[in-house]
Amino acid sequence: MSKAYVYYWQELSTNKWYIGSRTRKGCHPNDGYITSSKIVRPLIQNKPTNWKRTIVAAGDPKDMLNFEITLLKALDAKNDPMSYNRHNGKGDFTTTGMKISEETRRKMSKAHIGKKKGPPSEETRRKISEAQKGIPRGTQSMEARRKMSEKAKLREERKRIQRSWKK
Repeated sequence: MSKAYVYYWQELSTNKWYIGSRTRKGCHPNDGYITSSKIVRPLIQNKPTNWKRTIVAAGDPKDMLNFEITLLKALDAKNDPMSYNRHNGKGDFTTTGMKISEETRRKMSKAHIGKKKGPPSEETRRKISEAQKGIPRGTQSMEARRKMSEKAKLREERKRIQRSWKK
C-alpha cells in the first residue's frame, strides 16, 4: 500500500539534521529511499552507520508535504546552522497534488536538454574562489549578532520539538 511520509535524518557524530518528505506514487516508509538532497545523500551513502532515520509521520501526500513545510518553518531550518536543509519548505521541489498538462511536460523536458550535471568545473571553482577573496571573516556587526541570538533561540525551540518527538 502506498503511503507518503515525512522523515528526519540525524548525523550522530555532529547532531546535525535534515527533514524531508517522500510523496511519490507507490512510496512507503520502508521503500529504501534516502533523500533527494544532493548534500545529504552522499554523506549518508558514504557513512550510513553515522546516520539515524526517524519516520515522523505517514499519510496522504498533500498532508505530508504540508507537514514537512510546517516543521521546516517552525524550526527555521534554512537558517539553523545545525540543519542541512537549504529552505523552509517553499514547495518548489515537488509537483505533489498538481495536474501538469502535456504541453507543460514538453516545456519542462525541453528546458533540461543540454544542461550540465555534476560538480562544477575547475574554472567555475576558481571564479568562486576569486569572488571570496577579500571578504573579512569573523567580524560580526550588531545586526549579525542579533541574528545569531535569534538563531540560538530557534535552536532551543527545535530541541524542545525534537524531545517531544522522542516521547
